[in-house]
Amino acid sequence: MGKQSMFKVNKDLCLACGRCAITCFRGAISLEFGQAEIDQSKCNGCGICVDACAQGAIVEYVPVSKEELSQTVSDLKSRTEEALRKIEALKGSSMRD
Repeated sequence: MGKQSMFKVNKDLCLACGRCAITCFRGAISLEFGQAEIDQSKCNGCGICVDACAQGAIVEYVPVSKEELSQTVSDLKSRTEEALRKIEALKGSSMRD
């Protein structure tokens, strides 16, 4: 089973207009202290709030453990190094042609 997406509010972008709260049929979004707040226990991850927010203040994220993040970074470094080796090999073969 894959990880469920979650949503959070970028407090610097939120204008507390309430559009997200109005569109959330689960009642997971409320306005607290002039900012939208998402109750993750009520949110089903549908993403309607993302589309409703004209400011782009609601963003999707997938929580990962430190180990998963470390493994992903390691894998990306390996792939990058391999791609760079291939590029250098191609440069070398084109210089001989």
